[in-house]
Amino acid sequence: MPRLSAFSARLARVLAHRDNADVWNYLGLAYVQAGDSKDARKAFQKAVGLQPSDPTFRVNLAMALLLGGQIDKSQSEARAALKLEPKNAGAFYVLGTGYLWEGKIEDAGRLADEMINIDPAFPGGYILKYETMIASIGRGKAIPINLDNEAELFGQAVSLLETGLAKSGKHPLSSVLAENLRDAKVFHTYFANRKNRAGADVLPTPSDPGVTPFKLISKPKANYTNAARDKLVNGTIRLAVLLGANGKIGGIIKLSSLGYGLDEEVIRAARGIKFTPKMKDGKPVDTIVTMEYSFSMY
Repeated sequence: MPRLSAFSARLARVLAHRDNADVWNYLGLAYVQAGDSKDARKAFQKAVGLQPSDPTFRVNLAMALLLGGQIDKSQSEARAALKLEPKNAGAFYVLGTGYLWEGKIEDAGRLADEMINIDPAFPGGYILKYETMIASIGRGKAIPINLDNEAELFGQAVSLLETGLAKSGKHPLSSVLAENLRDAKVFHTYFANRKNRAGADVLPTPSDPGVTPFKLISKPKANYTNAARDKLVNGTIRLAVLLGANGKIGGIIKLSSLGYGLDEEVIRAARGIKFTPKMKDGKPVDTIVTMEYSFSMY
């Protein structure tokens, strides 16, 4: 008999234990890992139906609903989990992420602070707090808004993420913290080194002496996700991208967000951008530019 794959083995165990909520939850987690939010949602719904008093099952269902673009339903499940366990950090994370996708930055930031206070070892609180800090920059049309302010903000972000990484240990979300920290450090160094140089980040004009602008060679396309397609999501995600003097992407931050998996697709695409760096007096230099990725169903 052919050997079953790990996923097929999980499914076989579920079929053998149809009334076991833990097994359905386990299957749901496997679907999440496989990137299948629809089947994950169905599995978690089965787990919740069998054991409605378990807040963990409800939080997992809420997250699957969120990943599937069903924000209202995900928040309803998260609130149901909080009634069962008022200090459930995962439920706060789902609520806060939904708020962020809806542009409710202050509400998302408030929940991030609550998460950090409730469970300092949970990376979600630090991730959400960092995203709300960066979202405050995204309200402007370009960066930097003020070099002194940006240097301070990214310094605070680095401190926040270092604390979160130290406290979260080997949590699965710690890798997201580590990636955010790398980008935050790059931007902090850039702004800190230039905060006393007026106009250092203004894109050069033809009259700028000794300056040759960067040249974009290729900009990979970002994929439109199924969750976004189901919700007919249209809009634009803006990024701040550091184009390194070494010809490589130095760091990326989101200045605006659409959710539904589109943010992750945009960042993935942006990391593949090819360019020749800006030149100043014959030498390549770092520069930060804003870039946009637009999505439309029409």
